Amino acid sequence: MQPQEAVDLLWILICAALVFLMQGGFTALEAGMTRTKNSINVATKNLADFTVAALMFWGFGFALMFGGSMGGWVGSEHFFMQWDGHSPDFVAFFIFQTMFCVTAATIISGATAERTRFMGYIAITLVVAGLIYPLFGHWSWHDAGWLTSLGFVDFAGSTVVHSIGGWVALAALLIIGPRRGRFDDQGRPVHIPGSNLSLSVLGTLFLWIGWFGFNGGSTFALNEDVPGIIANTLVAGAAGGAGALLLTWWRFRSHDITTLINGALAGLVGITAGAHAVNAAEAVVIGAIAGAVMVGARHLLLKWHIDDAIGAVPVHLAAGIWGTLAVALFGDPVQLATGLGFWSQLGVQALGVAAAGLWAFGLGYLLLRLINRHTPLRVSPDDEDQGLNVSEHDERNELVTLLDAMADQARSRDLSRRVPVEPFTEIGQIARLYNRVMDSLEKAVRRTETIVQTARDAILTVRSDTLEVLSANPAAARLFGYGERRFQGMPVNALLGAGGGAQAVVDGLRDRGWQEVRGLASDGTPLTLEASVTRSGGRDEAFYTLSFHDISARKRAEAALREAKEAAEEANHAKSAFLANMSHELRTPLNAIIGYSEMLMEDLEDLLEDDRAEAPKEDLQRIHNSGTHLLELIGSILDLSKIEAGKMELYLESFDVRDQIRAVGDVVRPLVTRNGSELVLDCPEDIGLLHADQTKTRQVLFNLLSNAAKFTEQGRITLQVEDVDNDDGLWIRFRVRDTGIGMTEEEKGKLFQPFSQADASTTRKYGGTGLGLTICRHFVDMMGGQITLESTPGAGSCFTVTLPRDVSTQRAEQTLVDMGEPETTSETDRRVLVVDDDPMARDLIRRFLEREGFRPVVARDGEEALRLAVRLRPRAITLDVMMPGMDGWEVLRQLKAAPETADIPVVMLTMVDEPELGNVLGAADFLTKPIARQELATALAPYQDRQVQETVWLPKGGQPLDEAMRELLGRLPQ
Repeated sequence: MQPQEAVDLLWILICAALVFLMQGGFTALEAGMTRTKNSINVATKNLADFTVAALMFWGFGFALMFGGSMGGWVGSEHFFMQWDGHSPDFVAFFIFQTMFCVTAATIISGATAERTRFMGYIAITLVVAGLIYPLFGHWSWHDAGWLTSLGFVDFAGSTVVHSIGGWVALAALLIIGPRRGRFDDQGRPVHIPGSNLSLSVLGTLFLWIGWFGFNGGSTFALNEDVPGIIANTLVAGAAGGAGALLLTWWRFRSHDITTLINGALAGLVGITAGAHAVNAAEAVVIGAIAGAVMVGARHLLLKWHIDDAIGAVPVHLAAGIWGTLAVALFGDPVQLATGLGFWSQLGVQALGVAAAGLWAFGLGYLLLRLINRHTPLRVSPDDEDQGLNVSEHDERNELVTLLDAMADQARSRDLSRRVPVEPFTEIGQIARLYNRVMDSLEKAVRRTETIVQTARDAILTVRSDTLEVLSANPAAARLFGYGERRFQGMPVNALLGAGGGAQAVVDGLRDRGWQEVRGLASDGTPLTLEASVTRSGGRDEAFYTLSFHDISARKRAEAALREAKEAAEEANHAKSAFLANMSHELRTPLNAIIGYSEMLMEDLEDLLEDDRAEAPKEDLQRIHNSGTHLLELIGSILDLSKIEAGKMELYLESFDVRDQIRAVGDVVRPLVTRNGSELVLDCPEDIGLLHADQTKTRQVLFNLLSNAAKFTEQGRITLQVEDVDNDDGLWIRFRVRDTGIGMTEEEKGKLFQPFSQADASTTRKYGGTGLGLTICRHFVDMMGGQITLESTPGAGSCFTVTLPRDVSTQRAEQTLVDMGEPETTSETDRRVLVVDDDPMARDLIRRFLEREGFRPVVARDGEEALRLAVRLRPRAITLDVMMPGMDGWEVLRQLKAAPETADIPVVMLTMVDEPELGNVLGAADFLTKPIARQELATALAPYQDRQVQETVWLPKGGQPLDEAMRELLGRLPQ
């Protein structure tokens, strides 16, 4: 043997070893991209297909591929080849080609992973290695093959190896279908993560090394072309990874690791057909386009609901087709040495691609269909869920052992059992954490059972299908009068007295909160109950939970209260009828007195012209004035009566403010000028419209202006109107300012009380009923506004009325009860103030407290909580920490800083365990959400029967209610 022959022989054997290394690369790639429960199966298939494919290629494949050609279609010699009688070069050639055959078969393993039976996969390998691959290889690589004769070029197997494997993989995927859960109910793909992508990256690097032998060894000699071929392989793989990454980032803003892996492999596949006939730049372009082709093919498969576990079809089939066509597009004709022009070469390359597709996909689909009919290629759904490691090979790892232990516990429902812990492993850490979860769950279940057993509400669990009772707590036994064991299997309609309509009752109550129902005790006594129904459990073991509490006593109390209310309404109606009747009876003679006195005064003026007429005229004038005053007093009393009875209504309309000011000024001006005073109306031209009760607004302004006119002599009265825009919305402000007698602080304190004026002397001098300002204030309050007073004795007064621009949408909130001098009464009160911004949390705590016998009052934020705490002096407060605006810690600080609220116990509720902060600020207790009812009841138990001093604030003479409240809240620290 010549030295060069020896070198060439050694080179072929080294390259065969490098291609053999690719088998390890495929194993690592596929095991890392699939789930752990299938990793052993994936590795086993890679080893098995090597053994089966190698033997099939030795026995039949090599002969069919490289034996003497029969018409360019099939080989006819070297079956079960023996080494004796053959040269070392020929044997090395056999070894090298065997590696190629195994590579083609292995491609199918990754595509069909995680759902293919082991024996079914072996059958596929037999078909590929013994028939499909060698025959197409004969057509393409045998010197006498019909594609070779036409000039088809596939240097190292972009089509012969990779596309053939890809076509058969596609046929298999269409037959076995996608993995369970790969697509959702709407057909959208669901990502199934691999178990170890780091391992897949390592496998990719092994494949890349193997590809140097794959392409470099296809020269069958260590000549001057080898370095360029290997270099082209190197840069094409790099360009494939980069091209795939750039495309996915541009199109999908994604750069996942599988794209980089498969892009690099696609670049290697694409360059394989023409690595010997292109330059470096062309190799980069071919590799980059191959990466892009892979990305496009991957998304087409997902669109068509074809599930390729590792992307083998886009990498090997799609990139293989591109690489085969690229030979004609970029290949150097001298290197190709086919003698064909560009278009002829492109046509032959396309013919080879089409022939591979028709042969490999067509025959592969037909044969796999036949195999699948007799021996299903796919595992059962249960085996797929369990994982092929166990179902196909009975191989278990720590994870499987852990899952089996969990499944056993789920079947036994024994919460005291624990799974085994394997120390110093990740699975062992999971098992340890699972046991800790089970510890917490067992404690929670025991706590829940304790709560259910000690609950004051009757609680039943009921089968969802038959509505038979499964369990009952002691409270249910007491309520319905049955022993707990007698409940077992009892139909729920026997308890609800619903006959055959129990299902309708349960459906009507389900998830609707507490509803009133009728019940029936064991002795036939009818019960009035409140019930709630919730559905619990999974689809297989669903049941209803029914909760009841007896409201018979409450219903009796409600009936008594209703009767009292009806009696009060009847009395109020009688009062209204009495007032209306008295109004009629008083107005009738008053009208006569006033009318006749007017006529008499007119007659006297006509009949008597001497001085003697003045005396009777003055007497008649006094009668007229007294009657007018009495009529005004009766009208004011009736208005006040309507307001106090809640019968006064608002009639809202939009009206021009400036027109209203002019009208009021025209009416009031004679009263002003009578005392020698001046009336000034200061109203902007563009003041616009006000949406309010026009009549009541006019009456308020008229009363204020007439009062000012009455108490001002030789002075000035000003009505000023202005816009106000602040954080609370749009408002309009009226100021009535005079230069009259003014008021002292004592007089201002009595101003808004009914039948009250400054003092008796003022009343005697200026007259009036003392009801005008009281009615004004009620009218302003009804429209959501405010009325305030500034006054100095001898310097005049200024009344300010502020109303919302739109009374219908911007009604101010009702202020709290006026804070006057406190009067304390000693009684046992079970009020608890619940402060939480979450409506569901407030409702849940409220219901908890009601069941424990407390009287909950809710507040939505910190400011409302402070107001209610001052007003109600509750037994205790539950306070959420995380609230917008003023948080719980700030509310607690202000509660403890104010003397009126400092002694109220506060239980803090939060998501974060910070008891030290709560203790520093003076919290009585500290609970972490989610709050268990028993924990909350325990925290509030010390305050359940405590005797408290409740403060009842009585109205302070004449001081506006909202001013007194603001005065008290203003003393709280900010």
